[in-house]
Amino acid sequence: MRNSIQGPLLRTGNNSSFKALGETGYPVFKMAFQLREAIYRLDAGRDLARHLAIPQNDQGGDRTDWYSSFPGDVIPWSGASEAERESARQQFNAFRMAVQSLSEQLLNAEQSGTGGDRRVFAQLLKSVTHFPDYEFVYLVNGTLVITFWGFVHPEGEQRHPMHWLSSSSVPAAALAAVPPQASATEKTVEPAPAPFVDVRTRRWRWRWLLWLLLALLLLALLLGLLRGCAPSLSLPGLPGLSADKTTGHR
Repeated sequence: MRNSIQGPLLRTGNNSSFKALGETGYPVFKMAFQLREAIYRLDAGRDLARHLAIPQNDQGGDRTDWYSSFPGDVIPWSGASEAERESARQQFNAFRMAVQSLSEQLLNAEQSGTGGDRRVFAQLLKSVTHFPDYEFVYLVNGTLVITFWGFVHPEGEQRHPMHWLSSSSVPAAALAAVPPQASATEKTVEPAPAPFVDVRTRRWRWRWLLWLLLALLLLALLLGLLRGCAPSLSLPGLPGLSADKTTGHR
Protein backbone atom coordinates (compact mmCIF):
# COMPACT_ATOMS: atom_id res chain seq x y z
CA MET A 1 0.00 0.00 0.00
CA ARG A 2 1.23 3.47 -0.86
CA ASN A 3 0.38 4.88 2.57
CA SER A 4 1.79 1.91 4.47
CA ILE A 5 4.68 2.47 6.84
CA GLN A 6 7.84 0.74 5.69
CA GLY A 7 10.49 3.18 6.88
CA PRO A 8 11.87 4.56 10.15
CA LEU A 9 10.27 7.02 12.54
CA LEU A 10 11.55 10.50 11.72
CA ARG A 11 9.83 12.85 14.15
CA THR A 12 7.15 13.03 16.83
CA GLY A 13 5.24 16.09 18.03
CA ASN A 14 1.91 17.68 18.87
CA ASN A 15 -0.15 19.25 16.12
CA SER A 16 -1.32 21.94 18.53
CA SER A 17 2.23 23.28 18.73
CA PHE A 18 1.93 24.54 15.15
CA LYS A 19 -0.42 26.41 12.89
CA ALA A 20 -2.25 24.03 10.56
CA LEU A 21 -2.67 25.20 6.99
CA GLY A 22 -5.89 24.44 5.18
CA GLU A 23 -8.85 25.68 3.19
CA THR A 24 -12.38 26.50 4.37
CA GLY A 25 -12.17 24.44 7.54
CA TYR A 26 -10.29 21.52 5.99
CA PRO A 27 -6.78 21.30 7.44
CA VAL A 28 -4.13 19.61 5.37
CA PHE A 29 -3.32 16.99 7.99
CA LYS A 30 -6.93 15.78 8.01
CA MET A 31 -6.60 14.99 4.30
CA ALA A 32 -3.02 13.71 4.45
CA PHE A 33 -3.68 10.25 3.01
CA GLN A 34 -5.88 11.56 0.19
CA LEU A 35 -3.31 14.18 -0.73
CA ARG A 36 -0.46 11.65 -0.78
CA GLU A 37 -2.57 9.36 -2.96
CA ALA A 38 -3.31 12.15 -5.43
CA ILE A 39 0.36 13.12 -5.66
CA TYR A 40 1.35 9.49 -6.16
CA ARG A 41 -1.08 9.12 -9.05
CA LEU A 42 0.34 12.26 -10.61
CA ASP A 43 3.48 10.35 -11.56
CA ALA A 44 3.68 6.85 -10.13
CA GLY A 45 6.97 6.23 -11.91
CA ARG A 46 8.80 8.85 -9.84
CA ASP A 47 6.76 8.27 -6.67
CA LEU A 48 6.71 11.94 -5.73
CA ALA A 49 4.69 11.10 -2.62
CA ARG A 50 7.80 9.59 -1.03
CA HIS A 51 8.91 13.15 -0.21
CA LEU A 52 5.99 13.41 2.25
CA ALA A 53 6.33 11.48 5.50
CA ILE A 54 3.34 9.38 6.57
CA PRO A 55 1.57 10.74 9.68
CA GLN A 56 0.20 8.44 12.36
CA ASN A 57 -2.06 10.03 14.98
CA ASP A 58 -2.69 8.67 18.44
CA GLN A 59 -6.20 8.15 19.73
CA GLY A 60 -6.38 11.73 20.99
CA GLY A 61 -5.54 13.04 17.55
CA ASP A 62 -3.03 15.68 18.69
CA ARG A 63 0.22 13.75 18.97
CA THR A 64 1.53 12.57 15.61
CA ASP A 65 4.37 10.27 14.58
CA TRP A 66 5.90 10.85 11.15
CA TYR A 67 7.40 7.90 9.29
CA SER A 68 9.27 7.50 6.05
CA SER A 69 7.42 5.44 3.44
CA PHE A 70 10.61 3.54 2.60
CA PRO A 71 13.55 2.19 4.63
CA GLY A 72 17.04 3.67 4.73
CA ASP A 73 19.62 5.56 6.72
CA VAL A 74 18.34 8.84 8.14
CA ILE A 75 20.29 12.12 8.13
CA PRO A 76 18.76 15.31 9.60
CA TRP A 77 19.08 18.43 7.48
CA SER A 78 21.55 20.01 9.90
CA GLY A 79 23.81 16.95 9.62
CA ALA A 80 23.81 16.70 5.82
CA SER A 81 26.74 17.78 3.69
CA GLU A 82 26.42 20.64 1.23
CA ALA A 83 26.42 18.19 -1.68
CA GLU A 84 23.56 16.23 -0.09
CA ARG A 85 21.64 19.44 0.54
CA GLU A 86 22.08 20.61 -3.03
CA SER A 87 20.68 17.31 -4.30
CA ALA A 88 17.75 17.65 -1.88
CA ARG A 89 17.03 21.19 -3.12
CA GLN A 90 16.76 19.93 -6.67
CA GLN A 91 14.42 17.16 -5.51
CA PHE A 92 12.24 19.65 -3.67
CA ASN A 93 12.03 22.00 -6.65
CA ALA A 94 10.90 19.16 -8.90
CA PHE A 95 8.39 18.03 -6.28
CA ARG A 96 7.02 21.54 -5.72
CA MET A 97 6.58 22.21 -9.44
CA ALA A 98 4.80 18.87 -9.94
CA VAL A 99 2.40 19.56 -7.05
CA GLN A 100 1.77 23.08 -8.35
CA SER A 101 0.96 21.66 -11.78
CA LEU A 102 -1.50 19.16 -10.28
CA SER A 103 -3.17 21.93 -8.29
CA GLU A 104 -3.63 24.05 -11.43
CA GLN A 105 -5.10 21.08 -13.30
CA LEU A 106 -7.69 20.59 -10.58
CA LEU A 107 -8.53 24.29 -10.50
CA ASN A 108 -9.01 24.38 -14.26
CA ALA A 109 -11.27 21.31 -14.06
CA GLU A 110 -13.36 22.99 -11.34
CA GLN A 111 -13.78 26.13 -13.41
CA SER A 112 -15.04 24.07 -16.34
CA GLY A 113 -17.75 22.63 -14.11
CA THR A 114 -16.41 19.08 -13.91
CA GLY A 115 -16.00 19.04 -10.13
CA GLY A 116 -17.13 21.23 -7.22
CA ASP A 117 -14.87 19.94 -4.43
CA ARG A 118 -11.76 19.95 -6.56
CA ARG A 119 -11.09 23.60 -5.81
CA VAL A 120 -10.73 22.87 -2.11
CA PHE A 121 -8.51 19.89 -2.83
CA ALA A 122 -6.41 21.96 -5.23
CA GLN A 123 -5.86 24.64 -2.59
CA LEU A 124 -4.85 22.01 -0.06
CA LEU A 125 -2.25 20.69 -2.49
CA LYS A 126 -0.53 24.07 -2.51
CA SER A 127 0.03 23.78 1.23
CA VAL A 128 1.70 20.36 1.33
CA THR A 129 5.06 21.90 0.38
CA HIS A 130 5.09 24.07 3.53
CA PHE A 131 6.72 22.95 6.77
CA PRO A 132 7.79 24.72 10.00
CA ASP A 133 11.57 24.96 9.34
CA TYR A 134 14.68 22.99 8.35
CA GLU A 135 14.57 20.83 11.51
CA PHE A 136 11.56 19.00 10.04
CA VAL A 137 13.41 17.94 6.89
CA TYR A 138 15.34 14.67 6.64
CA LEU A 139 17.30 12.69 4.09
CA VAL A 140 16.50 8.98 3.88
CA ASN A 141 19.05 7.26 1.66
CA GLY A 142 19.64 10.64 0.05
CA THR A 143 15.94 11.28 -0.64
CA LEU A 144 14.28 14.40 0.78
CA VAL A 145 11.47 13.58 3.23
CA ILE A 146 9.36 16.28 4.91
CA THR A 147 7.64 15.86 8.27
CA PHE A 148 4.84 18.06 9.63
CA TRP A 149 4.04 19.15 6.11
CA GLY A 150 1.00 21.41 6.04
CA PHE A 151 2.12 23.05 9.30
CA VAL A 152 4.02 26.27 10.07
CA HIS A 153 5.10 27.97 13.26
CA PRO A 154 2.22 29.83 14.93
CA GLU A 155 4.26 33.01 15.27
CA GLY A 156 6.43 34.86 12.82
CA GLU A 157 6.25 35.39 9.10
CA GLN A 158 5.42 32.41 6.92
CA ARG A 159 8.43 31.97 4.67
CA HIS A 160 8.84 30.30 1.32
CA PRO A 161 9.81 26.64 1.79
CA MET A 162 13.07 27.14 -0.12
CA HIS A 163 14.16 29.58 2.57
CA TRP A 164 14.49 26.71 5.05
CA LEU A 165 16.53 24.70 2.56
CA SER A 166 19.05 27.47 1.92
CA SER A 167 22.49 27.45 3.51
CA SER A 168 21.70 30.54 5.57
CA SER A 169 18.76 28.85 7.31
CA VAL A 170 21.00 26.64 9.47
CA PRO A 171 22.22 28.79 12.40
CA ALA A 172 25.86 29.03 13.31
CA ALA A 173 25.12 27.21 16.58
CA ALA A 174 24.63 23.98 14.65
CA LEU A 175 28.04 24.38 13.04
CA ALA A 176 29.63 25.27 16.38
CA ALA A 177 28.92 21.74 17.58
CA VAL A 178 31.91 20.62 15.52
CA PRO A 179 35.09 21.31 17.57
CA PRO A 180 37.31 23.85 15.76
CA GLN A 181 40.75 22.78 14.67
CA ALA A 182 43.78 24.62 15.99
CA SER A 183 45.28 27.17 13.63
CA ALA A 184 48.53 26.25 11.95
CA THR A 185 50.06 29.61 12.94
CA GLU A 186 48.94 29.37 16.54
CA LYS A 187 51.83 28.63 18.85
CA THR A 188 51.25 26.21 21.63
CA VAL A 189 52.95 26.92 24.94
CA GLU A 190 54.69 23.83 26.17
CA PRO A 191 55.51 23.42 29.86
CA ALA A 192 59.17 23.84 30.80
CA PRO A 193 60.92 20.48 31.06
CA ALA A 194 61.75 19.26 34.54
CA PRO A 195 65.45 19.42 35.46
CA PHE A 196 67.24 16.24 34.48
CA VAL A 197 68.87 14.39 37.29
CA ASP A 198 71.38 11.72 36.36
CA VAL A 199 70.62 8.91 38.75
CA ARG A 200 73.77 7.06 37.81
CA THR A 201 75.96 10.08 38.71
CA ARG A 202 74.24 10.39 42.10
CA ARG A 203 74.75 6.69 42.84
CA TRP A 204 78.42 6.91 41.82
CA ARG A 205 79.02 9.81 44.25
CA TRP A 206 77.49 7.88 47.13
CA ARG A 207 79.67 4.85 46.36
CA TRP A 208 82.78 7.04 46.23
CA LEU A 209 81.97 8.51 49.64
CA LEU A 210 81.43 5.05 51.11
CA TRP A 211 84.78 3.82 49.81
CA LEU A 212 86.50 6.93 51.20
CA LEU A 213 84.90 6.38 54.60
CA LEU A 214 85.97 2.72 54.58
CA ALA A 215 89.57 3.69 53.68
CA LEU A 216 89.69 6.15 56.57
CA LEU A 217 88.47 3.48 58.97
CA LEU A 218 91.14 1.04 57.77
CA LEU A 219 93.83 3.71 58.12
CA ALA A 220 92.75 4.48 61.69
CA LEU A 221 92.83 0.77 62.53
CA LEU A 222 96.33 0.42 61.09
CA LEU A 223 97.63 3.38 63.08
CA GLY A 224 96.23 1.86 66.25
CA LEU A 225 98.05 -1.40 65.62
CA LEU A 226 101.33 0.37 64.93
CA ARG A 227 101.05 2.42 68.13
CA GLY A 228 100.53 -0.76 70.17
CA CYS A 229 103.71 -2.36 68.78
CA ALA A 230 106.01 0.71 69.13
CA PRO A 231 107.50 -0.04 72.74
CA SER A 232 109.02 -3.39 71.69
CA LEU A 233 110.88 -1.97 68.74
CA SER A 234 114.57 -1.01 68.86
CA LEU A 235 116.39 1.37 66.59
CA PRO A 236 119.96 0.75 65.36
CA GLY A 237 122.74 2.32 67.56
CA LEU A 238 120.52 2.62 70.63
CA PRO A 239 120.37 0.21 73.58
CA GLY A 240 117.29 -1.76 73.83
CA LEU A 241 114.87 -0.63 76.48
CA SER A 242 114.00 -4.04 77.86
CA ALA A 243 114.66 -6.46 80.74
CA ASP A 244 118.27 -7.08 79.39
CA LYS A 245 119.48 -4.12 81.53
CA THR A 246 120.47 -6.54 84.33
CA THR A 247 122.68 -8.59 82.06
CA GLY A 248 124.74 -5.58 81.05
CA HIS A 249 126.34 -5.24 84.54
CA ARG A 250 127.89 -8.61 84.73
